[in-house]
Amino acid sequence: MDEIAAELADRFGPLPPPARDLLALRRLRLVGARAGVTRLTLTGGQLELTLDPPLSPRELKALLDRVELPLEFLSGREMGVRLRVAPAELVAAAGTLLEGLAACVSVRAT
Repeated sequence: MDEIAAELADRFGPLPPPARDLLALRRLRLVGARAGVTRLTLTGGQLELTLDPPLSPRELKALLDRVELPLEFLSGREMGVRLRVAPAELVAAAGTLLEGLAACVSVRAT
């Protein structure tokens, strides 16, 4: 993604905010895929994601130990997580959450 952003900036100059937002969302989706995220929604100051498979109790504890964010866990047919922060902080907080999730579930594969 960084190479794409650099190439676009080289060809067209500084990226406008909508283009930067699009690249940031793509980065989040790539990290989310590593973490087992099957759905990712960002609106206003809220992120909701769905995990498949759901986190084990050990992974959940590791996530809570790793990230200090105001998380809400959603239950239903699939495990979900909601994060509510100020809109200006959402992309950074979402990145922190997704990196934490990816680190917690990476142990699953080994």
